[in-house]
Amino acid sequence: MISILDTAGQSEYCVLRATTQVKNTQGVLLVCTLQDRNSLHEMENDLKLYARVQKKEPSEIDVVVAVNKCDLGGAVCTMDQVHEFANKYQIKSVFETSAKDDMNVTEAFLALVAKIHRKVEVDPKLLAKLENGERLISKKDKCMIM
Repeated sequence: MISILDTAGQSEYCVLRATTQVKNTQGVLLVCTLQDRNSLHEMENDLKLYARVQKKEPSEIDVVVAVNKCDLGGAVCTMDQVHEFANKYQIKSVFETSAKDDMNVTEAFLALVAKIHRKVEVDPKLLAKLENGERLISKKDKCMIM
C-alpha cells in the first residue's frame, strides 16, 4: 500500500515534516514550478530536511522531481536550473508535468514507485506467494511517499 502526504508547500506542515512520517518515508516526489523562483529553493530545503531527519545524504534518498504547471507561460526559472538541481543531488528522474492537462503526472508517480520497488528486498516466501497468485502485501503494510 502507498500512503501519500501532499503538503502542497503549506508552511503549517513544517512541524509534520520532521515527524515519524518523514523518518519512515521511502521516497519523495518533489514538485516545483517554473513560475515561482522560490519554488526551486523550497524544493532543495525540503530535500535537505528529509535527509537530515533520515540521517542520510540527500543523494541517498529516492527522489523524483515534477516540474508542474508546464502548460502555463510566465516562467521565471528554466528547466536548466531544475536539471542543475537534479544533477547536484544525483536525481535522474525529472518530469515536466501539468496537473491541469494530466501530462506526465502518472509517469512521475510510477517512476518513484519503481525506484522504491527496486530497493525493497524480496523475501523468497513472497516470491512463492507471487507465483501462486496470493496477496503479497497485507493491509497493514504500506509504502510512504512524501
